[in-house]
Amino acid sequence: MQTLEEKYPEFFTERGNECSEGWNGIIEEFIELAKGELLANNIKISLIKQKMGFLDIYFTDYTDKLRALSAELSAKAECTCEVCGAPGKRRGGSWIRILCEAHYGK
Repeated sequence: MQTLEEKYPEFFTERGNECSEGWNGIIEEFIELAKGELLANNIKISLIKQKMGFLDIYFTDYTDKLRALSAELSAKAECTCEVCGAPGKRRGGSWIRILCEAHYGK
């Protein structure tokens, strides 16, 4: 299976995507919505990761449109299992993740 960095190499720096596969659909949706803005401003995605249950997207530079799009997609991730993409919710204590019932406790 092709990684998002392999599918969209023109949009990533070396670090790329550190999220589990369950959020790939959300991240791919973001790239499709943001690619015009990224290309027009010569901006790349430097890192995508899960932090404290949130989808965080870091760029080599920022625009208001990229901030708005990343916030919108991050909100979708807050209710999507980061392992499988099914509906999920925030779980955990010291290590917070978004998980569905099936992946909670595994």
